[in-house]
Amino acid sequence: MDSDPRRAFLPRIRARLDDLSLATRASLLYVVLIVVSVIASSLVYQRLYSSFTERRISDVSAQMVYAINASLEGFFENIEGYYLTIVSNDDVRAALLGDRINLDTGVDTGNRVIKFLSSYFWPIPGVSSIYLFDNHSSTMFYMDRQTVRIPTVSTIQQASWYARAMSDVGRFVIERGTGGVFDVPERDGIVSFIRGVNDFQTLKPIGIFMINVRADFFQTLFAGTSARYRMDMAIVDQQGATVVDFKESIDSKIRDALRAARIPDGSAAIVTVQSHRFIVSSLARNRYGWKIVGAIPFDALFSDTRILSLVTIFIILANGIAVLLGILLISRMITIPIRTLLSSMKSVESGEFRPVDIRAGRNEIGRLRDGYNLMISEIEQLLQRTISAQKSARQAELNVLQEQIKPHFLYNTFDAISSLILAGDNRQAYATMQALGSYYRASLSHGNEVVTVEEELGIVKNYLTILKVRYGTMFDFQIEAEPGIERFMILKLILQPLAENAVYHGIKPKAETGHLRISATRWHEGLHLSVSDDGVGMEEERREAILCPARSPGRMSIGLRGTIERLQIFYGHPEIGSLLDIRSRRGEGTTVTITIPREMAGQG
Repeated sequence: MDSDPRRAFLPRIRARLDDLSLATRASLLYVVLIVVSVIASSLVYQRLYSSFTERRISDVSAQMVYAINASLEGFFENIEGYYLTIVSNDDVRAALLGDRINLDTGVDTGNRVIKFLSSYFWPIPGVSSIYLFDNHSSTMFYMDRQTVRIPTVSTIQQASWYARAMSDVGRFVIERGTGGVFDVPERDGIVSFIRGVNDFQTLKPIGIFMINVRADFFQTLFAGTSARYRMDMAIVDQQGATVVDFKESIDSKIRDALRAARIPDGSAAIVTVQSHRFIVSSLARNRYGWKIVGAIPFDALFSDTRILSLVTIFIILANGIAVLLGILLISRMITIPIRTLLSSMKSVESGEFRPVDIRAGRNEIGRLRDGYNLMISEIEQLLQRTISAQKSARQAELNVLQEQIKPHFLYNTFDAISSLILAGDNRQAYATMQALGSYYRASLSHGNEVVTVEEELGIVKNYLTILKVRYGTMFDFQIEAEPGIERFMILKLILQPLAENAVYHGIKPKAETGHLRISATRWHEGLHLSVSDDGVGMEEERREAILCPARSPGRMSIGLRGTIERLQIFYGHPEIGSLLDIRSRRGEGTTVTITIPREMAGQG
């Protein structure tokens, strides 16, 4: 035996919920739906907003890195412009060639170089100092904003970068600090741009140009660009040395990880370091191979959006509560009339049919009230009509059974068979017996009300075959069916009464050989079953009596009347004209057509 208390508890809860009133259940359902909706909406909103912000910030981060790279390119172009302006000065070239005194003017060339550097140097932003070295004697010309620096090498050729600067005169050699030529403290943060100077005539090296830029100057290139999104920047040169580092407030291990992050060049990605998430972008497409790394911390990114998220959640919750109150009010407007209807329905169970009185206009509740009252007033009439229809259906079945049995038909058939046997025509007698058996076997059809078109045509064929034995050449018949409709299902024994009427009331009074044609055809809205004869026909009065039996009761044969009633009951058409069409002219014949709608003629 299962003793799990949880399995016994759940059915009790379900039963109690089922017993609750509609208003209470609706209220509970609305509360659950609103709570779930608020939570789901908040989560979806937060997720979508975070995803959208991440994509947007990632795109902006990559764009900012491109902008900073463009600023770097502009700065490099400025440095090259400074270089060309300075080295193209006549006094500078003369001083580097060793011409210390101008023979024409007698002026000291070195002093003129220093004055030129002084006048040119001060307006240049970010530049800490400019140095010119004579390639032969290591004479130094300079202008420094901070202090006079003493070289730590006896000749400039001993500098670690000298060979590189002289081998690639068309490009700058960039060194963190001064590459050991001067003793520069780390706190000063200098980046040196070094380039060889060639004689314009001989193209031989005559000196070295060095311009020193403060490292903190590079931060000004992207300070305004990155401030909006709180982006932190680092610049790493081609040798892997850090030119500009991330803020010191970031842990050194995190800074190292951010600089070393493998981000596709020119794009952005999310990087997680020590449980801290950053949107990191990277670009290294400038002429000197400097890599720019930008990092935006997620905490800074979403700090301003938390208030917006809380306000949004509050608005959603407030709207949910307002909707709940409105729904409860609407629920009461619906459930109170329903309770009144339920009370009235209980009286119906005891056989009392009382109309309900609900105060309502022409809205849905009012229409429901009117429909209910109309239903109550119609119930008794409907019951009476149902009883009457059942009696009619039963009577129609009895009529059909009577037509099937027809003792005189059996007697006449057996007499004809006996005559055939006495005449020695055993083959014809056997064929007639076979037709009679097939006719009654198909007519009964195991008690089924519907048969296929093919079976219905077989019943008529057997019936007419038997009549042919009795009447000989009085008539001939033809049965046709359009290909493809043989398996459609129709009501049983609706063609035989029509064929019988055609023989007895159409062809037989003609006193000469008549022709009977039975056909089954398809049309766009259903099936047509027709029985045509070339007999004596009928007057219009007789035709109207068949189609409108209420006007002329008693003027229709039992078989035909039973067939029409069965068609009306089975196919639900009260009007005979929608099922039966009669076309006849006196002396020319009659055509009776039964129309069966497509939706009611299913396939077997």
